[in-house]
Amino acid sequence: MSRLFGVIAFAAMALSTSAMAQNLVVNGGFDQVTTHNGGVAQTGPDNYVVTRSNDPAGYVYGYDVTGWSTSSSIAVVFGSGISDNDLYGATHGPEYGWSGSGANTRENWNLAGPNYTPQPINSGLTASSPQGGNFFGEDSNFLVGAMTQTISGLMVGQNYTLSFWWAGSQLANQGNPNGTDMSSGWNVSLGSDVSKSVSATYKFGGFSGWQQEIYNFTASASSEVLSFTPFGSGTPPMSLLDGVAIYEGINVVPEPAEWALAVAGFGLIALRLRSRRQQSQ
Repeated sequence: MSRLFGVIAFAAMALSTSAMAQNLVVNGGFDQVTTHNGGVAQTGPDNYVVTRSNDPAGYVYGYDVTGWSTSSSIAVVFGSGISDNDLYGATHGPEYGWSGSGANTRENWNLAGPNYTPQPINSGLTASSPQGGNFFGEDSNFLVGAMTQTISGLMVGQNYTLSFWWAGSQLANQGNPNGTDMSSGWNVSLGSDVSKSVSATYKFGGFSGWQQEIYNFTASASSEVLSFTPFGSGTPPMSLLDGVAIYEGINVVPEPAEWALAVAGFGLIALRLRSRRQQSQ
């Protein structure tokens, strides 16, 4: 009985901690995507190619990611479970370009993976990130631009935790010059408080696997720019990103495992209550 109540107490504590923590990053999971300038909408459930911050004012193609801005010409919000699906290639032709003129809806950018149908690749690409839902990616080696967001509400001198999930992959339907390896990574900065780099090397057409980074910092301003700039080598490598979060405190990062444990704890409560009811009948 004491062990049961211990699990229940820990589960309740995990839920309480997660509920109280406020993520200062807007749309850190990249699930909020809208048409750019209210313009041309995507024709079906495919990956979203993001509009550049330096596109012409009247440009109505592409997609905006709430809270974020990028100057990269190949930036994509990938949908969970469809990042490597060529859903519209058969009817719309090859991947659309990224230039301002004639780019259509900027659909059909896909990662190398087992579901990309003219060239299925056993890359090890997972259907989704550990965060779940959408995730973000940028070409790491061509027309690179920073993905940025201004973080407000910081308290000078207060400790905070920055965390995010990242991985390296490759755009599908690419040649393999000399069988060279791929590399992808991110240069990460938050004002003058955080300046880090993460990177991974993997085989052509491969996938690095998702990794989580957690950094502690002390705020030096009430508002600072969070920036992710990709880098890498290959044809072309993609730096992937998801679950970006900033919480007040040290290592205050609600983990999926905590929620799972909480659910398991409440499941034990239900089983115990059911057992007692059966015994009393």
